[in-house]
Amino acid sequence: MVGVNRLAIGLLTAFFLNSCSFDLSFLKRKSEDIVAEVGEEKLYYDDLSRNLNFKDLSEGDSLLLVDAYIKNWISEKVLYNKARSEISDMSEIDSLVENYRRSLVIYEYELALVNDHLTNQMNESQFRVFYKENSPLFVLTEPLLRGMLLVAYSDVPDLQVLESLMMSPTEDNLDLISSVSIKNAAKFDYFSDKWMTLSEVQKNSPLPIKEKDLQNNHLVVNSDSMHTVFLYVQEFKTSGDLQPFEYAQKRIRSILTEQNKNEFLRSYHKNLYEAAIQKGQAKRYK
Repeated sequence: MVGVNRLAIGLLTAFFLNSCSFDLSFLKRKSEDIVAEVGEEKLYYDDLSRNLNFKDLSEGDSLLLVDAYIKNWISEKVLYNKARSEISDMSEIDSLVENYRRSLVIYEYELALVNDHLTNQMNESQFRVFYKENSPLFVLTEPLLRGMLLVAYSDVPDLQVLESLMMSPTEDNLDLISSVSIKNAAKFDYFSDKWMTLSEVQKNSPLPIKEKDLQNNHLVVNSDSMHTVFLYVQEFKTSGDLQPFEYAQKRIRSILTEQNKNEFLRSYHKNLYEAAIQKGQAKRYK
């Protein structure tokens, strides 16, 4: 089955290379090289490099992506020019564009105003009061934990050393854990200084992590023929517990910002209007 898949991929790559209007040397063009033109508009190779992500793509797939992008760029420019020439009255479209631009500029400005004003006005004591008075909002729906995760191959010679170090993860041992991990091609993830959900931690582990195994200041070890996973749980909160304040703080800031935003903007608009009238920057006629 693997052989069939590789054959299919090879045939598809060959087909794409043959169907493209350029070969692999195209991927080595200079950034200032022009790769397409429509009227006076030009598409440069540098535009492709900035707008396309070739990471993890084969050369054949990269050429296919480039070919599709260039074709789409040309089609869009040609269609736009055709539409402009066929539409006799562009005034309504220009008006809509200007209205949208004005709305977007105002939105971005108000967003910056709100963030700057409310960030300066709010403080941790307000956050803690809100956190205490609205605790039902901050009940965990999944476990949280702080600690360290180390994933190693099960046949490495230093496995027992890694386990011993992970059982006593003092500050003095952290550099040693990191160096032994690098030596044994192990993946080491330190998150004792922040809370992570169990699902986030699980993404970095090739083996399942069970909630029933999690305890404060406890090392969980899980292994199979390929991997051995060490998870040191410094602190653990289960579903139904109250979120730690540090974890809830970002959400509290967002809630309080939203609550105060409208009142702040109404006051700001009123003051702006009155100042413009008083300074003669704006006039009203009866």
